[in-house]
Amino acid sequence: MTDKLSISTKRPFLFKLLSLLLFIFALMGWLRFSQSIYQWQYLVMYQVKPGPIYTLISGLLIGISMSIGLVAFWLRKLWSKKYLQITIAIIFTGWWLDYLILTRNSTAFTNWPFRLVGSVVSLGFIYGYLQMTYPKKKRE
Repeated sequence: MTDKLSISTKRPFLFKLLSLLLFIFALMGWLRFSQSIYQWQYLVMYQVKPGPIYTLISGLLIGISMSIGLVAFWLRKLWSKKYLQITIAIIFTGWWLDYLILTRNSTAFTNWPFRLVGSVVSLGFIYGYLQMTYPKKKRE
């Protein structure tokens, strides 16, 4: 009986890898939030656009939403699949809009192919794993 329980609760490698990826996304949001507070005077002094409030709020939203997604995914909640799919789509869209609309320095666009490949691979892995592993609801 104990063997069955330990086998059913063991998390596979790809599950742990996706959890690590979600942790990194959450950490990036929290770091953006904390650095906005920590570097506030410099962001104001150098008139960084769109301003420290934008990075503060976006970092907070990313940190909270990805932390919720990570915990729900780790606990294997059924709603976490849909939550992560929607949240990650919104966050990646926001990152790309940030990059394309708010970036003023042309040097930042030299690495756009790497950024594109990284986004496609990350999204492909996340959506593929969630689609293939989470049980589908039975329709009666």
